[in-house]
Amino acid sequence: MCLSMPSKVLSTDGESAEVDFMGVKKTIGVTLIENVKVGDYLLVHSGFAIERISEEEALETLKIWEEINAAIGQSLYLLCVLAHRFNYKFEKYDI
Repeated sequence: MCLSMPSKVLSTDGESAEVDFMGVKKTIGVTLIENVKVGDYLLVHSGFAIERISEEEALETLKIWEEINAAIGQSLYLLCVLAHRFNYKFEKYDI
């Protein structure tokens, strides 16, 4: 199973592009996609654009990722509260 992230193209020089991944800028390879333009949304896996997607699909996917990140944050907070409440100390992790 592979996981790709939607990103917005900020600039391109032909074989590579600078993209925005949820606020993080990164240079990726775009040789697998024809005619990449500034403003395009691309699915990126392992540093390479693998598919162009619509803005609507990209924004919906990013919204879902934001919800997942928020749920993970809430889960970690709850874990910390419970550990503190029961005076539990994690041996391998500093949470």
